[in-house]
Amino acid sequence: MKTLKNLLGMMTIICLMSSMAIAQKITDKYELEMSLYCTCANDGKGEVLSGIFEVHQALGPVVQHYTIKAKELIGEETGNKYKIIRVINIKWNDDGTAEIVLHIRNITKNGKLTHLQLVGTAVKDGLNWIPLDPESLTFYCR
Repeated sequence: MKTLKNLLGMMTIICLMSSMAIAQKITDKYELEMSLYCTCANDGKGEVLSGIFEVHQALGPVVQHYTIKAKELIGEETGNKYKIIRVINIKWNDDGTAEIVLHIRNITKNGKLTHLQLVGTAVKDGLNWIPLDPESLTFYCR
């Protein structure tokens, strides 16, 4: 009987701890209308792309994850159509820097690709991530 009480007590504690851990994580999904500048758009001349983005985020006290997608963005100068996928995983360090994995891919209707990848330690400057090691950044237009 004593073993059963101890087991029930431990299960209650585990349930309380897991519900507290779940309560600390915020998961949300929403749409956002916005514009962004794409360096490779407009045949490498760059242009602003506008449209509706679907954002999915999972936010914890130390770790954050974002998936941002747009099925159709319109180039403001050319009227060309683009898709975008952006995935960001962030683990904050105590010194204000973050271990980050960032992948951005813009794809045109005819298959041209803009790719940006950052894997390493970075600091946030407004909406931009600045890598502490420039070698951790990969960027190309194809």
